Amino acid sequence: MPYKSLANVTLLSEGVEIMPRARLILKGYEGGNYQLQLVAGNKRFVEALGDKKLSELDFSRFTHARTLDNIAQRATTAWAEANGWFYELLDRGKPLDLQSVSPYDLWPTLSARLVLEQLATEAGFVVEYPYNGPLLKMLMPAVEPARYNEAFIKACQLRVGLGPDHYDDGAPDSNRSDVVKTIPFDDYTRDIGTVTPISPTIPGIYDPATYAFVADQVMQVQVEARTVVQLVYSSIHLGKAQARVELHVNGKRVVEGAASVEMSDFEDGVTNPFSVSVNADRLLKAGDRLTAVLCLAAWARPQ
Repeated sequence: MPYKSLANVTLLSEGVEIMPRARLILKGYEGGNYQLQLVAGNKRFVEALGDKKLSELDFSRFTHARTLDNIAQRATTAWAEANGWFYELLDRGKPLDLQSVSPYDLWPTLSARLVLEQLATEAGFVVEYPYNGPLLKMLMPAVEPARYNEAFIKACQLRVGLGPDHYDDGAPDSNRSDVVKTIPFDDYTRDIGTVTPISPTIPGIYDPATYAFVADQVMQVQVEARTVVQLVYSSIHLGKAQARVELHVNGKRVVEGAASVEMSDFEDGVTNPFSVSVNADRLLKAGDRLTAVLCLAAWARPQ
């Protein structure tokens, strides 16, 4: 009976298992000899993995905060040899100044060995390969930085607007210090342009009393703070005014964006409204407080 098969067959050679859990296929009989075929490995391995994607492999044992110290520790040859992955600087089509490379330009690179071993582990197999073969030289660079899962992003996401009637009443016609004011992002009711406001679902992550985003754990945040400014001045002759939006962490400035206007371009002591904004990608520690601060400055025009 050709092509009769038998599962869970083991091939031995001098008492050593060469092919365990194989399938024996009887292909025929001719001239007093059976024609046999042993098949093992691939089918069972694929079946055990199912529809799992590479992105679904469990590398949670390598979870860490993407800090400068952690990147530096994991960018060494010793780390790569011991763990099968490391941070590496590769040409991904982004212009790089090699004289001033930021550690954040280094992204994780996995070895093919680590991926193969993880595939085998999750399928219930053990993989062996020659330690001088090409597998150890094959790498799988990341094509984008790691991202938080959508549930975590949604729980932390904040999109809040500016309530009405926020203004700063300056001093009379005299020189005065710069205006420095925390931007009162406090309106969860009105749409912000064409988008709706979003409140975090994690309690306490936004403090509307102090207009501060408060990290409840170590997290990397992408921030955009934007406001529209209109300057009203009296008879003092101003030459130029500047508005800056700064991002502060725990009261200390970490990044700023600026916009300037020539006061001589405007009449009747009122400027047209103009926008000023700042963008940043920042690592926060648990308890860090992030605020947006508006700074206004002006310089007198010589008479």
